Amino acid sequence: MNDIHVNAIRNIQRNEPTKNISKKNVVEKDKDKDKIDINALKMSVEEQKSNIKNMVRDLVEKQGFKFNASSLVFRDGKLFNEDDKEIKIDKVTSLKAQADIAEDGFWGVKKTSERIIDFAKSITGGDSSKIDLIKNAIKDGFKAAEKMFGGNLPEISSQTYDTVMKALDEWNTDK
Repeated sequence: MNDIHVNAIRNIQRNEPTKNISKKNVVEKDKDKDKIDINALKMSVEEQKSNIKNMVRDLVEKQGFKFNASSLVFRDGKLFNEDDKEIKIDKVTSLKAQADIAEDGFWGVKKTSERIIDFAKSITGGDSSKIDLIKNAIKDGFKAAEKMFGGNLPEISSQTYDTVMKALDEWNTDK
């Protein structure tokens, strides 16, 4: 996050502390305030990121290449290592990745947008009057991501953005 995003989030005043919940129940919401435990959410995302990294590490190393996550490049639907050698993606890994980004997969549009909305509700204390601030922070975040990725994000990112904005609009009308 750049300074704009961090400052926008810092400017949101939380009304009450979040309910403590376990990592396994990260999507369980406080019935009264529609909030989740942000630390549990972070742990869940970090666990999934670690799973992906391990999956890619296994894929790279079983092909006899040294794993260096920062030098892997994905272009034209193919994965390349730091020596610009193509990493072959096996069927099992491909199916796992497809499941992860499927509609109900952890990184799919539905689950990702739900996490973003849950986070927004949590940091605002469920105060829908702060939706404009949240929307602007999300817009800035997507713009920054586009810039990092050379101007274009994958279609799934656009779908997630649209889903999040629609959910924020619906939350705003539920006041």
